[in-house]
Amino acid sequence: MKRLGGWWLMGILVLSAGAGRSAAQETPALAAPAGSGVIQVVALDATKPLFVPTHPRVTTTIRFPAEIGVSDGQGFTEDPAKEITAGNGRLTSEYHIQWTQGDAYLTVVPLAGAGTRNLNVPYQGNTYVLYFYPVEKQFQAVALLNLIEGEAGSNRGMKGPGTDSSGASEATAVNSSTVKRLATLPASPYVPITPARLLGFMDRLKLIHATPPGPELAGLAQAMDVEVALSHAELDARPPTDPHAASGLVGVAGAIPGGVTDNGLFQCVLLRAVRDNKLNCIGFILLLRNLTDQAIAFDVASFAARSGAVNLGQILSDAPAILAPQEEKEAYFIVRLDRSNPMRAGNAWKITVDLLSPRLNPGAAIARRYAQEKAQADAKSVAAPPSVGRTKEGKP
Repeated sequence: MKRLGGWWLMGILVLSAGAGRSAAQETPALAAPAGSGVIQVVALDATKPLFVPTHPRVTTTIRFPAEIGVSDGQGFTEDPAKEITAGNGRLTSEYHIQWTQGDAYLTVVPLAGAGTRNLNVPYQGNTYVLYFYPVEKQFQAVALLNLIEGEAGSNRGMKGPGTDSSGASEATAVNSSTVKRLATLPASPYVPITPARLLGFMDRLKLIHATPPGPELAGLAQAMDVEVALSHAELDARPPTDPHAASGLVGVAGAIPGGVTDNGLFQCVLLRAVRDNKLNCIGFILLLRNLTDQAIAFDVASFAARSGAVNLGQILSDAPAILAPQEEKEAYFIVRLDRSNPMRAGNAWKITVDLLSPRLNPGAAIARRYAQEKAQADAKSVAAPPSVGRTKEGKP
């Protein structure tokens, strides 16, 4: 009886081991096939489009080195359910896209009936064209595409659907064996903005203000790794005899158009704009000029710079809070740039700041000053001496 029980137990163990081997053989592999391009690292190139294969069962993420702007493209929707409701059960979009303001990435998933669609993504002053197209097999789709600045090897996996540059089939077009893979994303070209760095930038603005234009200013800008632009208001104010007048634009980014913002009671005279490429900030050097016969007070936390449709508020300022009658003083402030829409120091800038006192209508102040200047001009014309060659009565 004991011997029979032993054989019975051994049979159970053999059957269990065989069943385990059979189950292991039938379990599909969860890893992606060798050579599939589910994760790729590609160098940014605004002159060439990228073709990204997609699949309904794969969420494709496109990641940039920094924040991106609002993308443009037909056939993309952020809310497919809402579109179906509004379209009486019909879905006209072909791709579901997700993106939030300030993010450096976006995700795309193809919907039913998706075809080839392009998406234009603004980044760092350039627009990058991405073509999305569906593929039949799940592991032919790209799940993560890391876009980096600089060289990342061949972009062979991002060629158009069907063939790559060597004429290979679509199955080999997504092979990323020639793409250099990175363990981590590359470091950002910018440094974090800290209070110490902002105060240091403010000190450099004052040093740049004290440096005359010409080779000295160009050398200082190069040593500080900043971009300096002079305004026409500063250049035109220098007399022709000034030795720095002729060499004002030597080694600088250019001339800022205009420079004077007339607010009726006072003027903001922009002298120089300085861009720190590492901080991604622009500092402004200007004069505040009181045009009235009474003291005026400013809200020194309200400085802003506008260029076109972009208005940038200050993050740090060093300016006088009160100006005596007919007084002018220097002022400095710094703004932070949007990485998705970088600006240059030589842009056409309009400087604004709010008044605390007196609270008068700037339009009325401009009209009143114009009337005063016209009255002074009329008085000078009446007091002018008679023309030479005429008598007191006005006869020859």
